[in-house]
Amino acid sequence: MLLASRKVVARISSVALIVLLASCGDSTSPSGGGGSGAQGEGGNGGNGGSTSSAGGPQGGAGGSGAAGGAGGAPSTCGDDHADPPTEACDGADLAGESCTTRGFDGGDLACAADCTFDESGCTLITCGNGTVDAGETCDGTALGGATCASQGFASGTLACSDNCAGFDTSACVPAVCGNGTPEGFEECDDGNLIDGDGCEHDCTLPGTVVTVCQTLSPLPNGETCEVTAGNGAKLITGDVLTPGEVLQGGQVLVNAAGQITCVACDCTAQAAGATEITCPTGVVSPESATPSSDTVAPMGATIATKLAS
Repeated sequence: MLLASRKVVARISSVALIVLLASCGDSTSPSGGGGSGAQGEGGNGGNGGSTSSAGGPQGGAGGSGAAGGAGGAPSTCGDDHADPPTEACDGADLAGESCTTRGFDGGDLACAADCTFDESGCTLITCGNGTVDAGETCDGTALGGATCASQGFASGTLACSDNCAGFDTSACVPAVCGNGTPEGFEECDDGNLIDGDGCEHDCTLPGTVVTVCQTLSPLPNGETCEVTAGNGAKLITGDVLTPGEVLQGGQVLVNAAGQITCVACDCTAQAAGATEITCPTGVVSPESATPSSDTVAPMGATIATKLAS
């Protein structure tokens, strides 16, 4: 019985040894196979794997071959050669890209130190977006409060040029000196072209002295004047024309009876409660006159539009 037991043990040990040898061979074979499939010199490690049946150490050599095959090229950002997909660019190598290919209108595309694009030097033109941006005079219907009158014309429709660099005045009506109505840049218009009668033939005042009373900003809505209601008297503020002098930002006070009671830089002391008519782009002529259809004209004063100073 004891003999039989020893034979069984011997058989079990023999089987265990066979299984152990087989498992050692299997464990090294994938390592060798992995080495042969990898990139680079590590592929030679597959040969080591193929000798695994001869013993464990050879199988181990196969495994080191696989590790060598797994190695790739290290990061090369800074060598002036773009290596996609890890690098969008590298130094002067922009991989064929430019500001325009990246959606800008122009400028200089650069590569940052981390091999990504630096678009800070690219430019985007905003003409056509309907907003007056830096470097633009106007944009579409956004004219910055300008009108044909503010450009020296009598009337008409002002437009913006296609490149947003200036105004299109083709639809504006030129001012006519001598028609009795101050228009555009005219300082006066007495209805004739005779010199020496207080208004020269070119609708300028003789020997005109310009006194700056105050600087008025154009109205945001583009209108010539705005009115603040008060009593029957009217305090008009604008560029006031007087014989021999222009009061920029001056005032004219007309009482409730239509009589001019003040022409000066400041008439507020006499104008308590008066209706205020402020015309930043208006020329105020303190004289009784029949206004045209587009002229604001309280009794005793005529207002026409001109370029704001």
